[in-house]
Order: sequence, then structure tokens, then C-alpha cells
Amino acid sequence: MNNNNNNNNNNNTLSNNSIEREREVRRKRRERESFNKIVFYNTEYLKHHHRFTTVSLTSFFLFLFQQILSNARMSLCRSTTSLSQFTSRGGLRRPPARSTSSRRTVRTHIEMASNANAGGGTENAYVLLTLEYVPNMLEKRGPYREEHINGAKKAFEEGACAMAGALTDPVDTGVFVFKNVDKDYVENFVRNDAYYKAGLVPTYTIRPWMVVVGN
Repeated sequence: MNNNNNNNNNNNTLSNNSIEREREVRRKRRERESFNKIVFYNTEYLKHHHRFTTVSLTSFFLFLFQQILSNARMSLCRSTTSLSQFTSRGGLRRPPARSTSSRRTVRTHIEMASNANAGGGTENAYVLLTLEYVPNMLEKRGPYREEHINGAKKAFEEGACAMAGALTDPVDTGVFVFKNVDKDYVENFVRNDAYYKAGLVPTYTIRPWMVVVGN
């Protein structure tokens, strides 16, 4: 019995497809006949009532172009409708949308000067890094503080970090002074910092620092 039902469904589908194709053929035939009639009547009209001047020919071809464009738009609309119906019936399946990461977007302000030594005549070029901490940093930094300090010590031993520390009252900002390094070095330092990876640094800034006294 199920086989009979499946056969009947298949026959109905084939019959519907045949009807749709026949309707489409007849519709296109009617469009061609209508278009040929329009061309014929307009040509006869120009022959008997107007001279074939430049203006008449221009108007005639403009009219033809408008008719062709109108037919093209109609065909495009039908194609779009058919595709929508085909998609709604399950003929096409859209790929699942990719889920966006829920991680908080970190806003980065980078203002690097084109010439770190411009106007200063200094021996060393300094870069100032400030890390803006989340509220209640003292309570949240515990599990990550040792790794954070070790990263700063490593940069100091490499000669890249001159000094580092935190602003107090309140403890809401970390300050690092780098010397004779480029922007990429500081960016990489931030990306590998324990506080940053833990989400405790929502914002940071990297700016060149022109030291006038004490360099």
C-alpha cells in the first residue's frame, strides 16, 4: 500500500512538472507573439505616417530597448519567485549560520608616531603602554598575577621594558615603559599577558613617549 502511495505521489509530481513546463512554454510563446506584434505595428506606423528621420528612428529603437528591458525584468522576477518556492519546498538548504564568539571585544587605541625621535634628539626611543583594568581588580587578579609579573620580568631581562607597575588609589591601570622596540613587539606582549588573556584588560593604549629630561 505504501508503494502505491509513493507511486501516486511520484506520478502527481511528474504531472505537475509537465503542467508547469507546458505553461512556461505557452507563456513564452505569448510574449514572443506580443513582442512581434508591437514591432510590426510600430514599423507600419512609421512607414505610413512618419518619415524615417533620425528622431523617429531614435524613438523607435528607444521603444524597442524599453520593451526588451521590461521583458528581462519580468523574467528575472519570475525566476526569483520560482527559486524562492523551490527553496521553501526543501530543494535548497542554507548552510547554518556561524555563531559569533561571545568574548568581549577589546578596543585598542594605537597612536604611533612616524618618527619616534622627531624633535627630541634623544638617545633612546620610549613607548608607553597603559592597561585599563576591570573594576575590583585587586580581588580578580590573584590567579593571574604571578604569570603577569613573570611576563614583565622577562621583557625587563631582554632589555625591552625599562620599568612597569600599577597606578594606585585605585588600582585601575597598569603602566609599562618600553624602550627601543617597535609597535609589534608591544602588541605581542599585550596579547600574551596573563591579565589580558583572562579578560581583565578591556582597553589598552600604546603611545610613543618623548622623554625630554632623564634620558
